[in-house]
Amino acid sequence: MSNLGLLLKISFLNTIGINKLRESSKAENIKKISIGILILFSIIVLMGSMFSLMLDLADMLKKVNQMELLLVIGFLGAVIFNLVNSIYKAPSYLYQARDYEMLSSLPIKDSTIFASKIILLVSSNYLYSAFIMIIPSLVYFIKGNYSFIYIINLL
Repeated sequence: MSNLGLLLKISFLNTIGINKLRESSKAENIKKISIGILILFSIIVLMGSMFSLMLDLADMLKKVNQMELLLVIGFLGAVIFNLVNSIYKAPSYLYQARDYEMLSSLPIKDSTIFASKIILLVSSNYLYSAFIMIIPSLVYFIKGNYSFIYIINLL
């Protein structure tokens, strides 16, 4: 189990690219950080526009007494996005990885290497689902006038 945890940690650090910041020059680091800030700003703007769109959709759905469709729309969006993303990313991520030859030469079982890659793929899908589902869920609970106890019971 320690090999699996170590593989997960190393793969996560390599995916984020923190190790590359130490090796590159200051100008390259500033460029990478500014691109990261620009991407974060773009995500915030996209989430804000999606929140505004969901608020308008919630108003229309509330008029016809179908607020539950807001959660269904968010769920279907997350499922479709994860399905397309998994079909696109899984073959190259699991079987055509650049680091597989190096990892297979280490004294680690192939099943542990494969399990770490599966866990990282599933966790990235959960993260994408959370980003997609959080906005319709927030709008549903804001516009639906539900109490906090209802949210706890729902979980």
